[in-house]
Amino acid sequence: DLCDPPAAPSLVDQRAGSVLIQDFPARWQAADVGALLHGTVKPSALISIDMVPGPGEEEGGNGGGARVKMRDFGSAREAAKELQGQKVAGKPLKITLEDEDGNIKDLDARDDDRGRGGGHEYSDRLVDGIEMCQDYRMDRCTRGDRCKFSHGDDDTEEK
Repeated sequence: DLCDPPAAPSLVDQRAGSVLIQDFPARWQAADVGALLHGTVKPSALISIDMVPGPGEEEGGNGGGARVKMRDFGSAREAAKELQGQKVAGKPLKITLEDEDGNIKDLDARDDDRGRGGGHEYSDRLVDGIEMCQDYRMDRCTRGDRCKFSHGDDDTEEK
């Protein structure tokens, strides 16, 4: 069964983007933020994790946050949506989505390109409203029942 290739991502999604993560423990460093992102961000989409100093921050702690730079805005948006609502040490993370120029973007807003039909909604990535596990699609998912993404039509029986 052959099918059409997926539509090209919108021009907005091809530009770099970043996610500003705040309100995690002050002792955290870039490696800790990287561990938080494991399973949420594809390593190939990650450019860097830059620690952002907070106001009046002294050496040895992090009161600001971390800016996670991504190769494309679409990956940054997906990561921000995954991180939204997550808690660390009982405290919710503050997540801010930024475009490559540092402008704050709404997580749920549709880009102008997409509103005019210039983008692609990736409907093939949803199964019963749950995002399809991209690792599973490539036969690489090792999370099994712990995976928060769908593994296909028989998912409801498994989870």
